[in-house]
Amino acid sequence: MNKKCKYLVMCFVFYILLMSQSMSAELYEEKGPGEPYKPFPMDKVVVTKVKHFGVVCWKIAAAGGTFYFENGNETGGSTGFNSAFDQDGNDWIGADNELGYNKVPGAKGWGHKTRGFPKFTGGAEFETPTKKTGAKTLWMDKDGKDITFNDKLEGDHLIMRSYNEANEVEYHFFVSHVAIKVIKMGSPYAFHFQGLIGGEPEESPKDYYVLKDGKKRDVQKGSTGVPAEFTDKKWPSQFLYMVDSDEKDTQVFYMGAKNLAPATYGDEGWMATGPDGILNIQIFSFGRNNNKHSLTGTDEIFIFGFHPKAAGHESISSFIEVRLTDPFIAAKVK
Repeated sequence: MNKKCKYLVMCFVFYILLMSQSMSAELYEEKGPGEPYKPFPMDKVVVTKVKHFGVVCWKIAAAGGTFYFENGNETGGSTGFNSAFDQDGNDWIGADNELGYNKVPGAKGWGHKTRGFPKFTGGAEFETPTKKTGAKTLWMDKDGKDITFNDKLEGDHLIMRSYNEANEVEYHFFVSHVAIKVIKMGSPYAFHFQGLIGGEPEESPKDYYVLKDGKKRDVQKGSTGVPAEFTDKKWPSQFLYMVDSDEKDTQVFYMGAKNLAPATYGDEGWMATGPDGILNIQIFSFGRNNNKHSLTGTDEIFIFGFHPKAAGHESISSFIEVRLTDPFIAAKVK
């Protein structure tokens, strides 16, 4: 083979390699801020790997919505949910860390860098998007065997383990709900939501939350504690769900806790503003007492997900309570 032929062959090989890298990148890099999984799979959990808000995430279709979780392995050690899309396209977290995909009109200062979920620990900031805690993730089947990720995972029960040197938790993804099992925590922790009801922060009565008693409660602006009706930080409910009253928003977001002492059911349900006074985030938690992370054990179990708003309070409440009774068993989804 003469030099010219060799040169042409080398150019062709280089071109093939370049094209394969480009095609590989297109497999997981989303354009723009992300979106709900379509068509949404109602009979299984589906996981793909994408680039979302500039970082590599697991895109998980489960529990009635689409969740983006920073995977740690390719994010420099940051983990946690940075987006939770309902099926109407609303992002209930929007932790874009100043990238501008979910701008609050006129807002300056905090932007979205404080948002995230479940933000377990205070000082260590484990499971807080963009916070590099040295965490990694891996996937397992329901028998606890490791699963190698190749383009996509599918199943009726998928388990993601997220861990660093001090902390370790498991996320159990079902079609009906997501359950979190705590394996170890190196410091006091809480189950902590900082996001956007219906995709944008709006004052009550537009946005509100509901406890077991079915009463609509305002999201308190500028408060850092429970409403005055609840004394000694004792909520009368192991769960809550958040509601955007807009007719176009067809789902609620629920969260609940099992094996918590009444004093640590929750101590937040409020709305924060940035330094310029613009509404920025809505905050709910379980496991905080006197504004501090208060859980130290591993018996606590948490559940969350989306549910049809039209089902009404009795149906929503019953669904959540049954899931709390058997958090690691899937429910039938109609």
